[in-house]
Amino acid sequence: MARIQALVAETGQTGFHFVDEAAPPKALFALAEKLIAQDIVITWSANIRFEKTFTAEKCQLLADSGYIAISGGLEVASDRLLKLMKKGVSVAQVAKITQSFTRAGILVHAYLMYGFPSQTE
Repeated sequence: MARIQALVAETGQTGFHFVDEAAPPKALFALAEKLIAQDIVITWSANIRFEKTFTAEKCQLLADSGYIAISGGLEVASDRLLKLMKKGVSVAQVAKITQSFTRAGILVHAYLMYGFPSQTE
């Protein structure tokens, strides 16, 4: 928190993107709680995995703390391929998670790819 406050004071910038391949949800929730508790007003974003942990309540907590956008590695929108990739989620679960983010006012970006072995049109 002290480093965030120092950067804001030094630069006047209040927008942060925390870089991690997939930020741990517990760390994001803890950061959100500390930002709110210390009344630190910033906008921020981070990369995530689409995990079941992101409930509607937790997405609202993130939004309340200034979290404005997520980027997540979905890779494919196929349950068969998600299972082969061992992503640990289904298309339906990801849809519910993204809906929770959207309802909280958080923009959602999903990384997708094509050409995974055995993928069809």
